[in-house]
Amino acid sequence: KSHSAYWTKNKTGKRVDDQYQEVADDAEPSLSEYARLNNKWKTIEKRIAEKFYAAISSGTYSDRNIFEEARYMRALLADVENNIGVLSSTTNLFKGILTSKVEDYDIFNVKTEDITGAQDFILHRENYQSNAALDAVESPSQDATYVEDIFIPDIYRQLLVEQYILDESYDTLGRTSARHINVLSIPKNSNYAKGAVNLMNAFIRSEIFDDARVSPITLDTFKTVSNAWIGAFMSEANYNTTAEYRLIKDAIPEYEVLGANPYFKGTNYGDMMEEIEKINNNPNLSENESSYTNGNAYTVEVGKQIKIRELQLKDYTSTGWYVKSVGVSELPSTIKNQLFDINVANALDGDAVVEYSFNNGSWKTNETDENRGRIIDVVGKIKDQFFLRNTSRIKGNPVESDVLLEEGDNYYIVLVEDAIKSKNLNKANYTGADADELDKLENYINEIVQIVADNETYKTLSKKHWLEEMNLEYHDQVIYDYFKVSFPDLF
Repeated sequence: KSHSAYWTKNKTGKRVDDQYQEVADDAEPSLSEYARLNNKWKTIEKRIAEKFYAAISSGTYSDRNIFEEARYMRALLADVENNIGVLSSTTNLFKGILTSKVEDYDIFNVKTEDITGAQDFILHRENYQSNAALDAVESPSQDATYVEDIFIPDIYRQLLVEQYILDESYDTLGRTSARHINVLSIPKNSNYAKGAVNLMNAFIRSEIFDDARVSPITLDTFKTVSNAWIGAFMSEANYNTTAEYRLIKDAIPEYEVLGANPYFKGTNYGDMMEEIEKINNNPNLSENESSYTNGNAYTVEVGKQIKIRELQLKDYTSTGWYVKSVGVSELPSTIKNQLFDINVANALDGDAVVEYSFNNGSWKTNETDENRGRIIDVVGKIKDQFFLRNTSRIKGNPVESDVLLEEGDNYYIVLVEDAIKSKNLNKANYTGADADELDKLENYINEIVQIVADNETYKTLSKKHWLEEMNLEYHDQVIYDYFKVSFPDLF
């Protein structure tokens, strides 16, 4: 309660409670203030994980596409200024593929399979931060301070810029047209033209438009399609028991190749297997033999295993928050323009929208000649979820094809989880809100302000603001001259 950055304030800067009534500066924290503190903790934790993932995913600490946490730790230990845990025979260490099944922000929270088949975390937090839980009492043995020494200062600098925006320009966030989306983007294979489109249509038909479905479509659902098209799951002994196999078998049964090394034509794995078959049958027919042997440094079989691991790193999905001024690099401009259409936010806010329902054995929409053009059609509502919609369906095509977007060499499905309007961020609208609603608000704020703050103008304004807040007094001419040259607006 002594840290005003976490206070809930009105337009005049006075501290208020959850009913938006002014309270004393030393009042007990409100629910909204607890939510703000909790979400600030969450965003710091998320950024720590993302920084670690950015460091380890470069390939520097991997051997033949297998990441080794021990190698990463040894590299850090080579710099005596890095304070990390002791590397010994009892240290918890991960060795395995940086699978796309784990998002960068989840490397400390979600386990995945290591090379032995056991479930483990990609990184072990205790190796880099002894007191990750920030216990009140720290013991002298807590010697791993890498996170505090290396990552936290940079994160705090980011948070200072963000706090400046929250204090001085909060209303800017409500005008960003922020969107939270999950994207599935499947590339076409010109040699097997039906593969990608049939896979997407099979997924749409069997999952999105499954009338019996009770669970929402999620990023993990999209990853099943992504992994099916990559095809590396076919290298596993039990490949035919997986969701990926069931999906792709339903989509393109005519592309399945059976035998000792089964695969589906058109997938990344299928392309690899066809290339290996050329090498085995007649190396002169292959254009890429050296990429499987590294100039005869190892056998084709070893090269195959390396390539399989490389495929397991691929991911045709993406997720995140985006704002209109920055855009979405993963999407072509036509789809981006549709995503940031104001009617996307209006639809999620409850305005009349194209909605799909299952009736008399088939899916139908609520569109009629009377309401066409008067209800929102840039997104479609399916079982309470919103998907960007193909607004120019060819006459006679099933309504299920509406959610399949095609642009250039890719097919897309875009699930819109959140679309922000200014009222979503107006704290006065949360008078008397419960803890869950306040938690959602603070999550919105942290996600959006992080994007907005990644801007040189705001960084400069923030630096000037916080220097002014410090009310510096100068007792050294050299220091005075430095600040006068570096920050002339202060004088």
